[in-house]
Amino acid sequence: EMDPLKQSHINLAKGDYQKTIDVYKTKYAKYPEDRTLLSSYVKMIDDIKKMADNAFGRNDFALAIRIYNILLNNFSDFEEINQFLSFDRASLNMLIQKCDINIIYKLVNSHTANNNFQRALDAYEVILLKYPEDSILLQIYVKAIENIKNKADMAFRKKDFASSGKFYNILLSNYSRFNDAEQFLSFDSKFLNASITDCSKFLTKKGLEQYRMGNFSQAISIWENILLFDSDNVEIRKAVDTASMQLKNIQQLE
Repeated sequence: EMDPLKQSHINLAKGDYQKTIDVYKTKYAKYPEDRTLLSSYVKMIDDIKKMADNAFGRNDFALAIRIYNILLNNFSDFEEINQFLSFDRASLNMLIQKCDINIIYKLVNSHTANNNFQRALDAYEVILLKYPEDSILLQIYVKAIENIKNKADMAFRKKDFASSGKFYNILLSNYSRFNDAEQFLSFDSKFLNASITDCSKFLTKKGLEQYRMGNFSQAISIWENILLFDSDNVEIRKAVDTASMQLKNIQQLE
């Protein structure tokens, strides 16, 4: 039968950190006076911590946080050996927080790149509730909000008023949630309302041009884009209904 400590190192190589800890924990509880065992126990715990640190260093934050959490969950059982460890509970909590923030940062960057701005803001909302005092996290949050605003501005300059209006509206819909970030933003709710109004005006005019040329289908498509970011626009709803009725009449005649 293989020595349990040797088996634990096999478990460690396989990434089964909890089994490795359990074996040493059981063995040390049975032989607390064995100094060689104590030294081996401490080294094993520190080796697991180094594996987490290495994962963190190569930006594998998911693995790093998993290992850090295992160490943290077992830390109360390290009471008799924690004076010999190269880390403490506070440092583990700090590293877990850094992993959390980096995981969210990567996720938000992915959402933002795909214009999934609401998902990006929702992700930050969760992590900010968890770490409300983290000033670096707040700075990253502000930067993410400003990135959305910059994309809305860029779409506006390119006369893509449908996308621009949608992006501005996402910011306006979430504005009340920005709280501590608001004082650091380059814009306010008045700017967002005015920008949405401008996008609506340009699309309204464009839709009217198509409507007057008898291109009812195109007019409807343009006006429906307005309703995606200005859903309470009664005039546009009426315009869509009118154009839809006329299009239907034409189709029936054909």
